Amino acid sequence: MKILLYIVMLSACLFAQSINFIVVDEFDVTGKPGKDKFVELVNTLNQQNEIEFVLFNGLQVNLSDTDDLVKRTIKNIKHPVYILPAQSNFWQHRSAREDFMNDYSDLFFRRNYDTLKVLGLNTTVSWSDKPFFEREVLTFIKDQKLDSLSSAVLLLNSDPSTVKNFDAISNLFSGSKIKFIAAPAGTRREFTKENVPILSTSVNSRANEVFKIIEFKNDSLFVSTSDISGKTSAQKIYSIIDGIFPKEKQNYKFDPDKILRWSYDLGYSTTSKVITHENRIYAADISGQVVCLDTLGKKRWDYFSFGYIYSKPTARDEFLAIATIQGDLETVNARTGKPLQSIGFDSPITSDLVSFDYSGSYNFMIPKQSRSRAAVVVGTQSGRIYCYDMETMQEIWKFTNTQGAITGEPLIVKGQILFYSLDGTLYCINANTGLLTWKSKLTGRNESDVYASSLTTNQSDVFISLSNGKLFSYDLLLGKKNWEFDKYNLNTTLKASNDGRLVYAKSTNDRFHILSARLGTWVREIITKLGSEKTTTDIIELGKNIYFGNEEGYLIEIDDNYKYNRIFRSDFSPIFSITPVGKNRLVVANHNGTISLIRIKN
Repeated sequence: MKILLYIVMLSACLFAQSINFIVVDEFDVTGKPGKDKFVELVNTLNQQNEIEFVLFNGLQVNLSDTDDLVKRTIKNIKHPVYILPAQSNFWQHRSAREDFMNDYSDLFFRRNYDTLKVLGLNTTVSWSDKPFFEREVLTFIKDQKLDSLSSAVLLLNSDPSTVKNFDAISNLFSGSKIKFIAAPAGTRREFTKENVPILSTSVNSRANEVFKIIEFKNDSLFVSTSDISGKTSAQKIYSIIDGIFPKEKQNYKFDPDKILRWSYDLGYSTTSKVITHENRIYAADISGQVVCLDTLGKKRWDYFSFGYIYSKPTARDEFLAIATIQGDLETVNARTGKPLQSIGFDSPITSDLVSFDYSGSYNFMIPKQSRSRAAVVVGTQSGRIYCYDMETMQEIWKFTNTQGAITGEPLIVKGQILFYSLDGTLYCINANTGLLTWKSKLTGRNESDVYASSLTTNQSDVFISLSNGKLFSYDLLLGKKNWEFDKYNLNTTLKASNDGRLVYAKSTNDRFHILSARLGTWVREIITKLGSEKTTTDIIELGKNIYFGNEEGYLIEIDDNYKYNRIFRSDFSPIFSITPVGKNRLVVANHNGTISLIRIKN
């Protein structure tokens, strides 16, 4: 009996689950020095034996770089490779999600070891500078069908304590055991034991540390830290006690005054703002789905495009125009959803779409079948902006004199089209000819990747705020700068009041500013106590009140006494799109893909 027991124990030791992998944390390959070190690092990684996979965690890449050295070097790694992106790759870059997946890898991955699953989960998003689990990540976890008999190792590219909706994954594990989480950690401690053990993948670059070799075996962690040549600087052993996420009753819904009339779930995340047209509501999501709803929340039709949709669509007359990040401009019948035409560009479409009634003298080669003068304006990552007839999809004009991607929503007012380019310039061109009226450089010589708010106007001046905190006012027709301020710590959320006398602006430091449109000076500063945030949202003035969203999913109301209140929330995901419907209704959308119609009680 003793011999049999000894054999069983020996067998358990020999066949215990073992995982041996490498984590390279927050490696920067955006410049030549980083690329050179990356080649050296890969040579070192290929000398490591018995490694099951390599994770580049928070890899900082330049997605617009034409040099494919990094991609070629990754292909030379002899071990399986997974890559989770750095937040800097995604923040405010509309096309970054698809660019990253096309160039490198998916945003989550799984490796199976009997009853153990290793899950790599992305926490970076383009619409916030703070980590967040997108809906697609949560769906991925749910699809793993984890139960009480299974266990998991989680690999994250952000400190778990900084992920805004980290508790959203708690109930998805259904009591399954969590061996440990490996992630960059803000604490100086490499290993912490809480409800779930956390191993920090961070390295000390000052000590020339570059990567960690992690071996998990027999409920123990063996961690070796090495420099770029593979020389080990530290070795530690930690014992693991299975952790279990506590089940939490998640009820993010907030509707104390019962203002919700209906909600519709798109089923996917969305960054495309909702539009309304002829008593219809149009919404699109990142999967490429477009849905038409009536004002009662009933789906009238849906349509699936040829790619992923991140841009706001536009509707005019009987035409609905949509754009994909892959560079396709498509039109469908706004009433029926029937596809009409599609054209492709050689560059991703990075602007929102806008439309207007064209009144120029263009001689259409293809005869029009209707009296519609609807034209659509679209901007691309290559810095070109185009105008197309929405019925025939004939190009009316194009403007190519920019040096950066066209972002945000162009503004059409008084026969002019104003737009911002990532070359740091505000442009004004003639809507009928595409010829330049005026332009003004807004950023400094050494500033790059400075993003802007959607433009807003009071019909005589145009206002724009930048991600560097600066706010500008320009004379609409002459292009003369009226004023400039950088003292408000603004994010890119801006709106002119309905009467044109005020400008509403949201700051990154817990302030909501009401400014004089003529002077740019304070009329009122409201301390909102909503926390510091950089997420963008629409600002809407309806009746005597002002409405905007925040990153915790609340719709905020500021009344005519300048008092603010949280009035609605469908879930924790940020509200970014707010569209008026009539005098007292709003359609609000959050990034999780929930569309809600609420009735305001004035």
